[in-house]
Amino acid sequence: MPPAYGGGDDIGLATNFSALDTVICATYLVSVLVVGGVATYVCRKKTSLDDYYLGGRTLPWWMLAIADVSSYIDIAGTMINTGLIYALGVRGMFIEVRGGLCLFLAFQLAFTGKLARRCPVRTKGEWIKFRFGAKLGGRVARTAIAIVSLVGGIFGVAYFSIGGGKFVTEFIAVPAYGGLPSDFWASGGLMAIALGYTIVAGFTSMVLTDVYQSLFIYASFTVVAVWGMQVTLPSTFHVFIPTFNASSFLNISTTHDAWAAASLSSPNIPADSPYAMYNSFGGIVLLYLTLQCLRSASGPGGMLSLHLFQV
Repeated sequence: MPPAYGGGDDIGLATNFSALDTVICATYLVSVLVVGGVATYVCRKKTSLDDYYLGGRTLPWWMLAIADVSSYIDIAGTMINTGLIYALGVRGMFIEVRGGLCLFLAFQLAFTGKLARRCPVRTKGEWIKFRFGAKLGGRVARTAIAIVSLVGGIFGVAYFSIGGGKFVTEFIAVPAYGGLPSDFWASGGLMAIALGYTIVAGFTSMVLTDVYQSLFIYASFTVVAVWGMQVTLPSTFHVFIPTFNASSFLNISTTHDAWAAASLSSPNIPADSPYAMYNSFGGIVLLYLTLQCLRSASGPGGMLSLHLFQV
């Protein structure tokens, strides 16, 4: 049964940050900095490039595995996933076949992880040279991966920083300054903290902080899952999805069965909403699945290259 759509509504969103929330976030932030400081102390005598860039290739496999998964859990992605599930129902999770479900891990377990760990390389450029050689074809591939990495890195930083800034300013009143919005300064603060301990301590610091942060991440997943299982949805309810007007939302009436169905059928979102791009739902999911399988089977890449190039 297709959902019924109402008109656009203007909604005011307010978020309160309690004293307990402040204490939890402050404790988490300070503790992460402490872990980064400890990693800096541990790595203070490491001078070789392998020591700094790859942790001396001595980090245990389980640390790398945890850091692997934790690297793909971020504020921006969590906000997107939450929005997709809220707006489209359970089927919204299918969209994350494009990367959020981490299908590449299956290929790593099968063969690409083992292949990469045997290669005496540090970077994707060295990986391409090792794989294709130093002749013309190899040089073209290295040039292409360098350009793609630079462009992708810029987009990636923008994605993470914008998401982080928007998340922080939802809860903390960060003042605007110098003609720049508050979320710009919030994201800048987050990036400065992460850059600080990573630059000083290198890859070991990144892995140790990922492992430490994963304790909070998995604990929060468990708590939220328990809370979610205790909620009983009514037979019919409303969801509000954004329109192209930032202050206006579409009021959508849907049913429990329609929202909970893990179906590849079209959600029939009105053209007034950006979510209408998912109306060709089955085709989009199939396209994402094919693309992700091809990318994952081709070898290491992205944020996980450093993890895989350990020995």
